[in-house]
Amino acid sequence: MPWRTMDTAPNDRPILVWFDHGADPYFAPDGKLTDYAANAEGGDYCAGKGHAIAKWSPQIWVSDGHESFNGGYWLPGGWFLFVDGDCAEQVCNALWWEELELPPGVEP
Repeated sequence: MPWRTMDTAPNDRPILVWFDHGADPYFAPDGKLTDYAANAEGGDYCAGKGHAIAKWSPQIWVSDGHESFNGGYWLPGGWFLFVDGDCAEQVCNALWWEELELPPGVEP
C-alpha cells in the first residue's frame, strides 16, 4: 500500500510512521506553539527524521505542582513512540503512515 497522510491514520492502534521534526513550523499563525511543539516542549521528541512505530495519545492533564499553572496544564494529543506495548514519552511529528504488519504467527 502507498504511504498515506496522517489525517487518515487510525488512532486506536500502533502504526508505522514517517516523521520529520524539522517539518513542523513550531509556531502557529497566531503565535502560539503548534500541538506538536507543545508536546515537544512538555517532554521529549524524536529529533531528525525517519521511521518509527507510533500510537496516538489523546490530550492529557499534566500535574506539575506549581501554583502559577493552577497545579498543571493540558497537553494536546499527538503521535508518540510505541515501545513494549505502551506509548513512550517521545512525541514524533508524524507526516505519513502505513499499517504495521506483524511477523507470521505473532499476535497483537
